[in-house]
Amino acid sequence: LRPTLRWIGRRWERQVGKQGLSTRDFSHEPSCVCYLSEFLQDRHREAGLAFALSKVIYGGVDVSRFFEPLPKSQAEGAPLRVLYAGQLTPDRGFQTILEAFGQLSGAERERMTLTVAGVGQVDFLERMQAKAVDLKLADRIVWLGKVPHERIPEIYKRHDLFVFSSTRPEGLGFVSIEALLAGCAVVTTGSGGAMSIAIAAELPLFPKDDSLALSRLLARLAANRQEVLNIAVRGQAVAVRMFGFERMIGEWMRVFEDLVRLHPAPRSGILEPGLSAPGGKHRGR
Repeated sequence: LRPTLRWIGRRWERQVGKQGLSTRDFSHEPSCVCYLSEFLQDRHREAGLAFALSKVIYGGVDVSRFFEPLPKSQAEGAPLRVLYAGQLTPDRGFQTILEAFGQLSGAERERMTLTVAGVGQVDFLERMQAKAVDLKLADRIVWLGKVPHERIPEIYKRHDLFVFSSTRPEGLGFVSIEALLAGCAVVTTGSGGAMSIAIAAELPLFPKDDSLALSRLLARLAANRQEVLNIAVRGQAVAVRMFGFERMIGEWMRVFEDLVRLHPAPRSGILEPGLSAPGGKHRGR
């Protein structure tokens, strides 16, 4: 059934791309609308969805689960351990990473390895693996396939540099946050909301689909491990301060508290349907 389902899915995507998704008016005006990133906030405004009160609350990651103290231990002269983790689809930009490795000189390739964690479109994965052979990269790449979620922190912690190559309009880009917490330096396209992370942590940027720019960036970092460490230290500090789960919950609680002050509960003693009044009886409105 997979070919049929893929065909149906692609046809639906083409239709949505031409016509958009059907929507309807809000049944009520929200008191406050919260977004994962400035990118999503701006995108809604551009679509005509402006609200009296809106706020950006960055999504949060469990710091304790991913955090790895820096600097990481590694043998002197060991290659730069580069990681890609995520879905293997064209809009995630993995082909750009592969082409960038292919443009490195022989000496530059010897300075780094690439680990690929994730699955995706079968035909795309097969093309990428065949391309890696054509580019004579087989001995520099480790294909992990699908990695159980509980092993993801361990994978991040074993690497030095994470490449976020997405070209899609990301809501935020949680994998970059996870990688930063685990002590990886991150280079990124900053696509969509991922730009919020890139700006906050001053991450190196490379243009979408630009394998030459990425190749030069990788070669520079492989030759300057102190720069890699500086990016990782700066990025980890920002991830802990701005993108932790506890920080996110705290901001949500402050939003709720502000809304309660702006819209105090009625003092008539009449409760919303389904809520218990003192003494255990229900009173409706």
